Amino acid sequence: MKSRGFLGWCVALALGVVTFSAPAMAVHEASSHLHVDHVLQSWTGTPGERGLLPTALAESAAARRQAELALERSDDLDGLKLHLANVLYAVNPALAESGSGLGYGLRPAAAAIGEHLHLGYAVAWEDVSENQKNQVVRLSASVSNVLMWADELAVLGREVEAASDPTGAAQGLRDILGLVKRIAEGFDANGDGEISWEKGEGGLAQIAEQMRLMLATEGST
Repeated sequence: MKSRGFLGWCVALALGVVTFSAPAMAVHEASSHLHVDHVLQSWTGTPGERGLLPTALAESAAARRQAELALERSDDLDGLKLHLANVLYAVNPALAESGSGLGYGLRPAAAAIGEHLHLGYAVAWEDVSENQKNQVVRLSASVSNVLMWADELAVLGREVEAASDPTGAAQGLRDILGLVKRIAEGFDANGDGEISWEKGEGGLAQIAEQMRLMLATEGST
């Protein structure tokens, strides 16, 4: 399992307390590095033009907080559904009219990460290093996991919205909270005590770790 220190580092990234600048690596020197910069540092269209990964991390934190608040009053059906709307909005604003978070959505942010690092163009650019190509494969797997879990969460959300009793709604929100945790921290699918980047395991924390390793390797070459 990832240490508290690493998860804390992910939180700091989401808050903008830490950045990924490296003296040995000029991020804007190559076009592939520009896409990395969009993921980590700044992207037009995100609130405050922050990076896509910090945006996704912040939205996942908002979703988790709302799910936890909902379950503090698990006998209140209206309250459960109110917090559910906040969760759904943080995951994907298309799922609710309003709610908590930044208003961008962790799913749109994760999808954009995939577009920048893999889908269609980044891996085909001439200046992409072998290290980046290898990392993109791993990043793509974790991004796919995040999107899959976000879609499962949306389905569960619709079921909770239709619930007529607090018991069923609360159970649905517990399942949603579990998915939010998977999205943020990853999931030990094979029970080996570790969370890798692979299918069914890697989440946002593993994406952050792979990006950190990518930059560390690039900066040392």
